[in-house]
Amino acid sequence: MQISFKPARLQDAPALAKLDKDSFGAEAWPLDSFQSALQNPRQEAELAVADGKTLGYVLMNYQREAPGTACVDSLAVSPDARGQKLGEQLLLRGLETAAHKGFQEVQLEVEKGNLPAEKLYEKYGFVPTAVLSGYYHGKDGTQMKLKDLQGAGSSLLAQRRQELAEKLGGIPGHTFTTQG
Repeated sequence: MQISFKPARLQDAPALAKLDKDSFGAEAWPLDSFQSALQNPRQEAELAVADGKTLGYVLMNYQREAPGTACVDSLAVSPDARGQKLGEQLLLRGLETAAHKGFQEVQLEVEKGNLPAEKLYEKYGFVPTAVLSGYYHGKDGTQMKLKDLQGAGSSLLAQRRQELAEKLGGIPGHTFTTQG
């Protein structure tokens, strides 16, 4: 299976909404939220696709209340595509784009107790900064930040990219490409 990464366009909004619904159920973003995000020049999404199917996405926001801080607005991987390191690849691609754009830190929110996501974010240097009571439809969330994206954070990204490349080399039958 060849997995490609490409920028999301407005016409991809229905696929993102469906993937989000499959991943998060009742807590999914509605279609109009994706349409709005994909029309906002300060937000960018990147897709992982294979055989015409959207397997995952990362949605980054480059206009937040804190100057110099980008935000991972959402990241999802289709339930049937999990375990292939797609979430990790998408996160890394979003972080690298934020670094390239000159952002110093990246913030995100995650549902408290979502251990796979929390572990992934911690692996990339995110640390909890606040508890968000009732943030996810009555469930608590955790705000996390990755600081010093241009300094020590940049070194960590390079190290993690190398580790990920080594792991991906061991997935038989998969190739990964980037589309412009």
